[in-house]
Amino acid sequence: MNKKMLLISVCAVVLLSCALPRTVVKETRFVNSKPLANNSVNSKDSVAVYENEYPEGVEKNGDLFRVERGYENKISILGEFTLNLQPGRLTGPFIYPYMNLYVKEEDLSWLNTYCMDISVLGLTLNIFSYVLPWNWPCYGLTDRGYNTPEDIDYRTEVLKDKAKEAALKMGGNAVVGFHVEGVTIIDARTNSALANTFAWSAGGYVISIKP
Repeated sequence: MNKKMLLISVCAVVLLSCALPRTVVKETRFVNSKPLANNSVNSKDSVAVYENEYPEGVEKNGDLFRVERGYENKISILGEFTLNLQPGRLTGPFIYPYMNLYVKEEDLSWLNTYCMDISVLGLTLNIFSYVLPWNWPCYGLTDRGYNTPEDIDYRTEVLKDKAKEAALKMGGNAVVGFHVEGVTIIDARTNSALANTFAWSAGGYVISIKP
C-alpha cells in the first residue's frame, strides 16, 4: 500500500511540474577547459553579458570560436548553453481550457498552482472552465507570454538572468555571444507562418576572464 501511495505521489509531482511554466537549461562544458585563477566571481550579478558581441581576445568566425593568440593566459572558454522558456498549461473561466501562460519561476504564486491544467488526469472538463465559480480567480492571472514590448523585455531579462546562472555554475565570469530568439507558429494544414513570437530562447558561450 505504501509503495502505491509513493508511486501516486511521484506521478502527481511530475504531472503538476509539467503544467507550470519553467526554464529548460542545456549546458555543454568543453573538455579540458578550466576557470582561470583569481576568478573570484561568486554572484550572478557580477557576471558580464556581451549581447551579440565578443570581447577583445575572443574570435568567432562561423563555427570557429577560439581565444586569440596572446590571450591564452587571460581568457579561457568553458562551454556553451541554450535556454528555452516553457509556458505552463492552465485553465480559467471564459477561455479555452488549455491556455498557455508564462511567468518566471520566482513570480509563480499559489494561484498558478491552483489553476494548473490537470486534464491529463481526466479531472478537467470543458464546462468547468466556463461556468463553475471556483475557476473564476484564474482569469486574473498575470501572463507574460504576449508580444508586447513589456512582455518581450520581461522574458529577455529572464533569459539573461538564467544565462548568468549557467555561467556561474560553470565557473565563468562572462557570457559572450548572447543571443535571444523567438518561435514561429506554423499552420499544420498550409505550412505557412501564423505568427512570430519573440524572446523564448537564448544561447551563448561562457568564458573566464582573468582580472
